[in-house]
Amino acid sequence: MLFYPSIKGSFGDIQGLFESTPKELLSLFGITSELDLASPEGFLQSQLFAFMVPLILAIQAIFLGAHAVAGEEERGTLEVLLAQPVGRGQVVLERWGALVLALLLTGLLFFLGLLGGVLQVKMAIGVGRLAAASFMTVLLALFFGTLALGLGAFFGRRAWALAGSALVAVVSYLWNALTPLSARLAPLQDLSPFYWGVGYDPLRHGIALGHLGALLLLSALVLLGGLARFAQRDLRA
Repeated sequence: MLFYPSIKGSFGDIQGLFESTPKELLSLFGITSELDLASPEGFLQSQLFAFMVPLILAIQAIFLGAHAVAGEEERGTLEVLLAQPVGRGQVVLERWGALVLALLLTGLLFFLGLLGGVLQVKMAIGVGRLAAASFMTVLLALFFGTLALGLGAFFGRRAWALAGSALVAVVSYLWNALTPLSARLAPLQDLSPFYWGVGYDPLRHGIALGHLGALLLLSALVLLGGLARFAQRDLRA
């Protein structure tokens, strides 16, 4: 955040550097020709929301989701818990609730730090836009974390939960970043969960209710699928 005044003041020199960089390389980091890097929205999107913050939150979410059920099952402690008068569905839902709270807390801390930086450098951007972008980033991470939790509950393998959810995260990111480079594939960019979360630039457009609903629906389906399988299968000894 503290670099923004310097970048804004020397944007002419930086713009020449970006124009000489292959657009395929810039696209991998969420920088497109539509972004005005001198504007607050363009700077924050390119430096934080297009890649770095979603990556960090996705790592946290996937790690927590994979360990929530499958990790405890591998350690042999889940059987002890389920020997108590508690249902399997309750266990999964409460672990998912803990994942939600953890991500919301991380998102809140990030938002407060971001707001402090904006005020420090006197960046002309509304608090509502910052909140919308932060919330959509958390929601995207929640989908990946729910996927990891659901896969862990379905298979009982932490490695499978980690690998499966990480693969979906990478593919959805690359799909969002690279499809605009092809005239034929560009209309399909919005098939990526990454696009639903941060790819459409929530700093400029706010919360997209359709994207919000799609992420919540996918998360619910993944969670219910894992829960249904977890309720039926034998736990590993």
